[in-house]
Amino acid sequence: MKKRSAIVKRNILVRVPIHSSGQMIVEIVVTISVVVLLVTALIVASTVAMHNIGSAKDKSTALSYAQEGMETTRDLRNSVSWSDFQGKIGTWCLAEDKAWSVAFGGSCPGNVGDKFTRSINLSWDADLGHMNIQSTVSWEDRGTTQYTTLETYLTDWRKL
Repeated sequence: MKKRSAIVKRNILVRVPIHSSGQMIVEIVVTISVVVLLVTALIVASTVAMHNIGSAKDKSTALSYAQEGMETTRDLRNSVSWSDFQGKIGTWCLAEDKAWSVAFGGSCPGNVGDKFTRSINLSWDADLGHMNIQSTVSWEDRGTTQYTTLETYLTDWRKL
C-alpha cells in the first residue's frame, strides 16, 4: 500500500501519492532532458537560419556589384572609341569608386565594400566581332571563396 500525503489547496484536501521508488526523480530527469533537447534544436535552427540570411545578403550584394561592373564597362565602351575599347583586353580590377586598374597576376585585392573583390575580364571574339565581358565578384564565407559571375558581350553600336 502506497503512502499518501495530504496537501491543502484552497481549503480542499487533496491526497497525493508519495513515490518512494525514485520514480519522481526519473520523471524530472526525463523532462529536463526533453526540454534541453528542444532548446538545443531551436538554437541550432536559429543559427542556421541566421547564417543563411547572411549568405543570401552577401549573394545579393555581390550580384549588385557584378551588375554595376557590367554597367560601368558599358559606360566605358560608350565613352571611348571602339578601337580604344578593344585595346582593354585582359583582366581588370574595378574599385568601388569605379577606378580601373590592371589585375596583377589575374587577381584583385578586396576593392569593393568591406569584403568583396570585383574583377572585369574583357576578351575579343574576332569571329563574331564583339567583346566578351565577364564581371566576377568574390568573397569569403566560412573559409570558402564564393563567386558571382555575370557574362555578356558588347558590340560597336555606333557602326550599326
